[in-house]
Amino acid sequence: MEIHSIGQQNSQPKFLLRCVLAYLLSSVLCGTAWSHEDGPAPDSFCDNAGPFGVPGLQSPADQIGEWSAVEQWPIRAIHSTVVSSGKILVWHDGLPPYLWNPTDHTLIETGSPDHEGDLFCAGHTTLADGRVLAVGGTVDRTSHLGSTEAHIFDPDTETWTRVADLQIGRWYPTVTALPDGRVLAMSGDITPDTRADIPEIYDPKLNTWTPLPGAELHVENYPYNFVMPDGRIFYAAGKNLESKADSSALDIETQKWDMVDTINHHGGSIEGSAAMYAPGKIVKIGGDVSSTGVLEGVEVIDLNDLMPLWRETAPMNYPRRRADIVLLPDGKSVVIGGAVAGQNAHECAVHAAEVWDPATESWTLVASHERPRIYHSTAILLPDGRVLTAGGDNHDGPEHNAEVYSPAYLFKGLRPTIVSAPGSVAYGESFGIQTPDAETTASVSLIRPGSVTHNFDQNQRFLSLAFTVNTDSLLVTAPANSNLAPPGDYMLFVVNGDGVPSHAAFVRLTADGGSGNKAPEVEITSPGNNDTFTEGDTVDFSGTATDMEEGNLTSSLSWNSKLDGMIGSGGSVTTNSLSVGSHLITASVTDLGATGATGSASIMIHVTSIGGGTMIKPSNGGGSVDWILLCILIFWAAVTRNRSGRQLRPRDF
Repeated sequence: MEIHSIGQQNSQPKFLLRCVLAYLLSSVLCGTAWSHEDGPAPDSFCDNAGPFGVPGLQSPADQIGEWSAVEQWPIRAIHSTVVSSGKILVWHDGLPPYLWNPTDHTLIETGSPDHEGDLFCAGHTTLADGRVLAVGGTVDRTSHLGSTEAHIFDPDTETWTRVADLQIGRWYPTVTALPDGRVLAMSGDITPDTRADIPEIYDPKLNTWTPLPGAELHVENYPYNFVMPDGRIFYAAGKNLESKADSSALDIETQKWDMVDTINHHGGSIEGSAAMYAPGKIVKIGGDVSSTGVLEGVEVIDLNDLMPLWRETAPMNYPRRRADIVLLPDGKSVVIGGAVAGQNAHECAVHAAEVWDPATESWTLVASHERPRIYHSTAILLPDGRVLTAGGDNHDGPEHNAEVYSPAYLFKGLRPTIVSAPGSVAYGESFGIQTPDAETTASVSLIRPGSVTHNFDQNQRFLSLAFTVNTDSLLVTAPANSNLAPPGDYMLFVVNGDGVPSHAAFVRLTADGGSGNKAPEVEITSPGNNDTFTEGDTVDFSGTATDMEEGNLTSSLSWNSKLDGMIGSGGSVTTNSLSVGSHLITASVTDLGATGATGSASIMIHVTSIGGGTMIKPSNGGGSVDWILLCILIFWAAVTRNRSGRQLRPRDF
């Protein structure tokens, strides 16, 4: 809703002051309160109807899988990463990290990094050489200041090394492995009131951090970031103070963000989860939306499309806040944990896991775990095809324990085996896998080792590789370029016709600097983003398109409106027939390279009806009732939302 002021210059401050007073009054009368996005939240919304999915389904293991007994650990695993040795690196706040061995279930302390601060709520990823980079955290647990420290864990020596400091402190950052072997750090808190809006890039070869001031963007902590098939960074949008949030794409070289689409539900990044389940394809689940509560909703987007759009699909069986989604070797995904309300209340926890099949976009309930897995819990795919879940907060105390899920595919017969596979391969290379089960192989999967915290695995991705069958061997084709799979270690699985996976072999993809065909660069020069027109106005669109290999492609631009469809083509298009409403305008062009790379740029424009639209305008005389009507609406919203027992937050208004 746009609010415009007319007349006296001081009318808007008076108007806003009145609305603030109205909200404060509603807060007193209705018992509403503010809450920090990652702080304690009310936990009584499920009315003690839970926990949910307990005792769970009692079906055979070959249908729903099976959970192990609970293992007691000395820490809660707030951070978990699979390393090339097959062990799991885990750590908690203020305590030494540990390595857990999934073979014998031993947990061994690694020794503490040489840090002055705390790796609590840091970001992390595996590097191109297999080491683990941990970024940021907090200076201490009392000041809540973002740390500038960065540390590297070497899985070969099982030791930590402090590396160059960031230029900006970051508490709750997302860390993304890039196609050229560098790493992008984005968002995080500098102080409790200041967000780190300028991203930085770490070069492990030079041991340097470089800020990207041109790419400044204010987003939530732990944003959902993914490397796109064209090499750009896709921000899948989490939450903001608006009713919806825009997904955008960042070109690292130009430091420019382009709008992609607007998501339908904006459950927060540290409240829902997301994963790239195939190259360029992302699924986003759950979260907490102020207007509707915790979501069972699911959205998908295909970044390979000419005009990628978020699309709602079948919901989960349970609403889930702070659940984990884990990619599996058979191409499906399993969602573990979460709660139907609140943050740390075990009575609101969802214990039943559920599996998503991207082929049918359907959900299937499977076995239930014993302990609640909510905030500060992690879930991660093991090299043997099982799934580890550990940690979490609970009103009864932190979850210093872990459980292991064996999916149904592990109960469907003998597992295929990998006798040998190369330790490293180049992009686009054909390589051999020795296996006695070649004839029964249905698929070959490549999955980046998990590195998860706060219910978001910052770099997991799944690829199905092309292969041909030979006697006792497979000839497999590696991913075409590092945009599809950034360099580093991957878990390689052979999967048979019953969906049963082998144990993983670790294969390292070597960096090619993103040498795949680069997409054209597109710029919309007019109109401006968020320009407003009246119905029937002539709107002139113009733009440019340049390709590194083919030069000027401006004449081949295609112009589309998400509301009206195709507008026209070329470097300049004119129309006076746009529908009333908000239009996502996209200019795009596809080059003639071998991969047919598509470049695009988008803006939002607004067309109002003749006669003025429906905007609320406070008058210049101060005697108008417009401001009273709006404040009544605010008061009514406070009363209505509070009837459900929901604690109101600033973003509710």
